[in-house]
Amino acid sequence: MEEDVLSAQELIQKEKKAYHLFSLAKFLFAVYGAVIATKKAVDHLSKKFDEENRKGGVKRHILFLDGKKIKAVEGQKDLELYTGFSGAVIDMTDAKFEGETSLSIYGLMSGIFIKIPPMVRVVFDGIDLFGGYANLVPSYEDPSLPVLHIKGIKLFSGMEVKIGSKE
Repeated sequence: MEEDVLSAQELIQKEKKAYHLFSLAKFLFAVYGAVIATKKAVDHLSKKFDEENRKGGVKRHILFLDGKKIKAVEGQKDLELYTGFSGAVIDMTDAKFEGETSLSIYGLMSGIFIKIPPMVRVVFDGIDLFGGYANLVPSYEDPSLPVLHIKGIKLFSGMEVKIGSKE
């Protein structure tokens, strides 16, 4: 009789473990499905942004679970970047800065590196929550120099701005 009780208790424990493993598997499949659905939606939106970017105006880019190198072209004044769990290199070394150029960045758990030409002042007016911002550009005090105005919101993201070489 005692053996029957013990084996029943063992059976209940095994059923509990199996139930927890099954619940964990269901949760992981749900998360995986949500990530895949989000990736497909972002890819669709990225294609739409690429079509709009060819028409001119503000250049917009969106990244999710991947990285991208974005090259700013001559005469480009404004750029928007939306990132999630990804990285981006924004190369603005070929852009001709005149007056103020705006760069809006909205990032979630991402790393963003910005390369600019020399003799451009950088003004950062954004919000970093649990992230970092490194401005490695010399602090130019000449008000006649062109300005790169960086704004946006980054959560658990890092950003570095430095003088880059033309590639």
